[in-house]
Amino acid sequence: MNQQPNLIPGIVYDSDGAIDLPATLATGYASLQGAITQLTAAQGDITTAISNQNILNNTLSTQFSQATVPTTTSKPVFVKIPDPYHFDGKSDNVEPFIRQVVDSIAINDHAFDTEERKILFMARHLAPGVPLSWYDGILKSNTMVSNDFQAFLKEFREHFGEPDKAAAAARKLEKLVQTGPASHYAATFREILVHLDMTEESKKIAFKKGLKREVLYLLTGSDAPMKTLDDLIKQTIAADNRLFEFRRLHGAPPGASSSNTPSTSKPSSTPAPKSSAATSNPSASATTSNSDAFRPKLTDEQRAERRAKNLCLYCGAEGHKIADCPTRPASGKAETPK
Repeated sequence: MNQQPNLIPGIVYDSDGAIDLPATLATGYASLQGAITQLTAAQGDITTAISNQNILNNTLSTQFSQATVPTTTSKPVFVKIPDPYHFDGKSDNVEPFIRQVVDSIAINDHAFDTEERKILFMARHLAPGVPLSWYDGILKSNTMVSNDFQAFLKEFREHFGEPDKAAAAARKLEKLVQTGPASHYAATFREILVHLDMTEESKKIAFKKGLKREVLYLLTGSDAPMKTLDDLIKQTIAADNRLFEFRRLHGAPPGASSSNTPSTSKPSSTPAPKSSAATSNPSASATTSNSDAFRPKLTDEQRAERRAKNLCLYCGAEGHKIADCPTRPASGKAETPK
């Protein structure tokens, strides 16, 4: 019988076309051995490659750990602010001066990282004379204070500060008058109150006493609640702003004091002293009394309520009658209240 063609690759057939099992097995075994040999060789190559990679990793790790990594340090940013003014030795300027020094140190705290630097910064702003002489004495006689900023501040307050803060505050409050925007007047008033023990009603009376007449006139005719000092200040600033807007559009009302700045503007560094011209000049006094025409009239309900509560019909405060009202123009005290 003729040999049949192979039907399946890798299978050996005999002359009769039957599968020659021994020959097929021998051929398959030989092929398998060749494949195993190839796999073994490939496995060896893979193992060698892994070993080489591990060696490379270890080498790089060693080199990285031994390398000097440059460090970048950011330079602290110094904020440029105005220097505190030089302290002149006056007790009124002690707390404002200390506040400016402490604020400057806080803003640039990285530049004042030791107690000595803080003290030196403050000492640089002591004016020649008594303040600098005091500092020189501290350096020579009190080593502990010269190395402790808080102790230095305490010593400074005790030496230059007002011994009786309450009495000093009372004197300031007695002299305080509104010479600019109501917001500035209110800020100064609150600062003085820190050292005083006053009732809410006493605070309101004292606050009204220093107001400009035309501002007080507007408050007198207001229906807004003013039970607390905060209420009064809020309404006062609103009235002062209305006056500013009135002046801007129509000029100053009769007898109004001159002010071209609304209550939201930046305060001046030094308040202008109260002029005595208005009190020494008869014509000026007469002009001031004419501002009654600008003051709103009380309604019947407002007048009845003030009488029931024993309040002044002119300013709305307690403790006096309209005839004795300290805020009422002298030329109008004989007139019938509006």
